[in-house]
Amino acid sequence: MLVLDAGVENYAIAATNTYLNISESYAEGARKMTKSTVKNQTIDFIIGDVESLLLKDRKFDLGLCGSIENLPEPYQALSELIRVTK
Repeated sequence: MLVLDAGVENYAIAATNTYLNISESYAEGARKMTKSTVKNQTIDFIIGDVESLLLKDRKFDLGLCGSIENLPEPYQALSELIRVTK
């Protein structure tokens, strides 16, 4: 199962294949956390904007985004998550 975690702030990272955050520091914090807590799993850490994902259509089985309602364009973010999810 391919899972996209779009800035859920490490809550679901153990189940994640791709972690996306607009903040380099949050992505780095997630990367450091996974070194000590997640074993035998490859996670891609990418910097990007959930409102404009540079990812292939229908790539993921599940897309997660915490606090989507706090984004400047929550409906655009939702649209992008739907686009990249099967």
